[in-house]
Amino acid sequence: MRAQSTRKRARAVAALFALTGHYLLYPGCVGKYSTADTTQEFRYQCSNFVPWARGMGDAVFRRYYHMPFGAFQRLVAWLRPSMEKTSVSRCRWNSEAQAARSSWRNVTRITVEMKVAMGLRWLAGGAYQDIAAFHGVLITSFWRAKDDFMEAVHECKELDITFPALDDDDALQELADGFKALSMKGLFSDCIGTIDGILIQLAAVMERDSSQPIKFYTRKGSYALNVQAIADSRRLFWYFCVNCPGSTHDSVAWMYTKLFMQLEKHGIIGKYFFVADAAY
Repeated sequence: MRAQSTRKRARAVAALFALTGHYLLYPGCVGKYSTADTTQEFRYQCSNFVPWARGMGDAVFRRYYHMPFGAFQRLVAWLRPSMEKTSVSRCRWNSEAQAARSSWRNVTRITVEMKVAMGLRWLAGGAYQDIAAFHGVLITSFWRAKDDFMEAVHECKELDITFPALDDDDALQELADGFKALSMKGLFSDCIGTIDGILIQLAAVMERDSSQPIKFYTRKGSYALNVQAIADSRRLFWYFCVNCPGSTHDSVAWMYTKLFMQLEKHGIIGKYFFVADAAY
């Protein structure tokens, strides 16, 4: 109910934004909605996103984008080389003739910062209509920017999630020290990770997608993928595997991971162990 209420509030703000003609959400805009010339509506200066974001303060920025502003800037720096290869404007024409007839001039390009910000909001579950309205771009431009963001994330080596080698005693000891520091009087030692599974919901799986679509249907009444993951004491992910449909039990899905097979074949050095719930 709370999530539904939040979504309703966001849509209400977007509706007011469109109806009143005032830029309630993004102070970096120029121009104003005009019924006489609708082609001039929502003309934003996307380059103003960074000073606007700084002005929000770190606490407010975290609420919108789920990370501190410093981490956001580091993420932008990692993704910039890939995302600057493509250019997305805040509008898109179907043809050069249409662009020539349009009264838009010097259309502002969406910056990398803006693309990343919209991508983060989308990954957090935001509605595309609200994200586009909030950031002052057309919906078609949002989808193109989101695609650029996702491609850049997948190509970014700095974002690779890799568990340390099972014979790397220094790396494993560092993970164990993290758990020990959080435990009472250091009693919880030698643990190098917590294992759990999560269901990532899908749209309905058809026969053209899988020979056995029923395997993706879960006891929770939806189609999903079973994702197995390992986190450290700071709740950072060090490993994940997406190999099984949603109906697979966690213990079985874990047995299909590459890390489990490595543990079965080579074992693990020293006295280290993982922890998991009763499903394993």
